[in-house]
Amino acid sequence: DTVNAGDEFPGVIDLTLILDDSVVITTPTGNDGVYASWGGDVTVTSYGSISVEDANGIDVNAYDGVGSVNNYGIVDATAVGADVTTVNVYGYYGANVSNGGTIIAGADAGTGYNATGVYAGSKYDVSVTNTSDGSIFVGSYNGDAIGVVAYSTGIGKYAGVTNDGDITVGSFGGDAGGVIAQGEYAGVTNNGNIEVTAQGGNAYGVIAVSTYYDANVTNTGSVDVEAYGFCVGIYAAAPGNASVDNSGDVSVVSEDKYALGVAAIGDDASVTNSGSISVLGYGAATGVVAYGTYSANVSNTGSIDVVAYGIGATATGITAQSGGSVYVYSNGTVNVTSYGDGSGPVTALPYSEGGNATGINAVSEYYSEGGSQPPTILYGPNDVNVVLGAANVLNVTAGGNAQGVYAAALGAGSVYVTNDGTINVDAGNNAYGITAYSDTGDVYVYNGGSMDVYAYN
Repeated sequence: DTVNAGDEFPGVIDLTLILDDSVVITTPTGNDGVYASWGGDVTVTSYGSISVEDANGIDVNAYDGVGSVNNYGIVDATAVGADVTTVNVYGYYGANVSNGGTIIAGADAGTGYNATGVYAGSKYDVSVTNTSDGSIFVGSYNGDAIGVVAYSTGIGKYAGVTNDGDITVGSFGGDAGGVIAQGEYAGVTNNGNIEVTAQGGNAYGVIAVSTYYDANVTNTGSVDVEAYGFCVGIYAAAPGNASVDNSGDVSVVSEDKYALGVAAIGDDASVTNSGSISVLGYGAATGVVAYGTYSANVSNTGSIDVVAYGIGATATGITAQSGGSVYVYSNGTVNVTSYGDGSGPVTALPYSEGGNATGINAVSEYYSEGGSQPPTILYGPNDVNVVLGAANVLNVTAGGNAQGVYAAALGAGSVYVTNDGTINVDAGNNAYGITAYSDTGDVYVYNGGSMDVYAYN
């Protein structure tokens, strides 16, 4: 059938609508550029140009099928009097978005409306891909701005996002987020560039949240997050396994609040870093966090740089905490600095109460929901292991108290710490190279490397 602009499509099922590169769609305010809904699968493929105000650029509703959008053109939605989502896809049996073109979502200056680049939702699996040719730009004024949302509500289903291109998100007065995936299984893979800025609010780069099983994030590209408020680079949370694998670059800067580089929180939590993580926060800053009910594991063969500024600030390079076993391995570089009151040379800060810094914090705290077997050295369910390889360099500087490694087994378990690398600690007050403690088990500390520890108070 031939359908003219403005007409409705005939009643068919499993239809694919293709807009070629000669198509230009501009609608009156409040009207979608393309609205596609019919029985079965609904697919829209666009090579054209679509521009709307206070509406969706492309809106797909596959109420009894799979909804899909493939964009190779330009889709632009502007919020003047209402929130906007540029590409909005719902499919009962699945939702898919692939972008190899340009998606723009913006809100006019002075408004409080929210802007979202891509939203894909389903009761079944959800997949969003931004290819190497794809770009997503989202901006808001006093509203929130989000690049990509993948949301699955089905039992045992998956919500996933893959970015090989560029995602740029900013909000002047609201919160800003790059990518969020939520489902019983959730995953995000970033091989491209994600840049998020919130000049007056909070910001996150990548979030993967599982509501029942596992969540994982893999980053080989770059994630840059900057905010006035709280900000986090990569965050994975799950009732099951939560994992983050970073071989790219993560940069997080907060002007006025806590800044967190990479975090994994779950029954079993793990973070692997072979790239670079840079964190700057006001009041508090942490490079890597792994919190696990049963286990927490961190491996660093890359670089982690953490700076906290402001009076009484606290900086931590790596925190691994669990109700069961804890294992931290580092054969890279960890630099941690807390300026305290913000003055003084880097290696000899004047004393600032509360301006504390810790290179590696590894704690197992036994409780009824944690490991339940009798502890055994090194491999027990509540043991803490910190292993610093020969290539590891750990530098910790604080205006208050500073420690290179703190390892503790509270309630059950033993502690094992070995250093074959370099530990340098400088503090305005108290300074510690390695602190190891166990309530009920054994403590083993071995140093085959070098430690320089200075306290200037």
